[in-house]
Amino acid sequence: MNLDKNKTIIKLKMIKHKARKEFTVSNLYSKIKIMKKKTIAIIQCILYLIAPFIPLQLCRMNRSLVVEFFIIFFILLTISFWFSI
Repeated sequence: MNLDKNKTIIKLKMIKHKARKEFTVSNLYSKIKIMKKKTIAIIQCILYLIAPFIPLQLCRMNRSLVVEFFIIFFILLTISFWFSI
């Protein structure tokens, strides 16, 4: 009986320690960091899909700017997309 009680107490202490460890500030910061990366990646995926429509809108304004803006935008978007992964 006493041995079972000691095992139960040890298990409870381990569970409490694990719970405390999970909610430390540094662990919270790392989880926030991961969420930021995921959010940025999702936003960039959406921008990557919208990218071809931006030159179409620019084309209505000024044709000479379309090629320059499109290439610059696509290069920057690709670089930022790969760095976020």
